[in-house]
Amino acid sequence: RWPVALTLTGHTHGGQVALGLGERSWSPASLMFPRWRGLHRAGRQFLYVNTGIGVYGLPVRLNMPPEVALIELRKRS
Repeated sequence: RWPVALTLTGHTHGGQVALGLGERSWSPASLMFPRWRGLHRAGRQFLYVNTGIGVYGLPVRLNMPPEVALIELRKRS
């Protein structure tokens, strides 16, 4: 809805648990956030959701490795 090319969100901890593999994973975070991990595209807009590095509550991360993202922006040539 807004003329923004890229939105970088906070982090979801990925729900600390993922069942499945890669893009076919399910996480409890999906109950609250339809886009809970990774890069998403809608037309010419992008949204990036980080899973973070820590935990919330129980000190466990199952199939959800900590993530530190390095975003490199480049000018189009």
